[in-house]
Amino acid sequence: MNTEQIKEFVRLEKDKRRIESELDLVEKKIKDLKEILVPQFLAANCQHTNMDGRTVYVHTDIRPAMVNGRDAVVTALREEGLDQYIGVNHQGLGAYVREIAREVEDTIARENAANPQEQHRVFAEEDVRAALPGKLRDEIAVIFKYDLRSKQAN
Repeated sequence: MNTEQIKEFVRLEKDKRRIESELDLVEKKIKDLKEILVPQFLAANCQHTNMDGRTVYVHTDIRPAMVNGRDAVVTALREEGLDQYIGVNHQGLGAYVREIAREVEDTIARENAANPQEQHRVFAEEDVRAALPGKLRDEIAVIFKYDLRSKQAN
């Protein structure tokens, strides 16, 4: 057996464990900072900012939730002529709600572009719910799950 290769293997294993330990610590610090920063972004009506060559932004995961149960949602969908969203799974309805949310977000983004930063607003659950067809507004709650992310700035 080649002892040099075994030594390298052992060294790499030790390095891997050290790096994984450091990564765990970094991920915990990032999680803690997200919990602090997301509410600050939302309170400031700030969707994104640039810092040190990165764009830091609020990512929103949007999900519908049934308020009064499946039967009430099915009835509301039928009354609004949205039978195509009645099915076994939640995915079609979720996609429909997210599509409406994108339209609302685009409208708010256009409004924000026409106003100074201090007048900007981040779209919220209420904005999406208000854009739903009338019968669905009472049967669907719109749930936002916020996350803070970053990407290379342009």
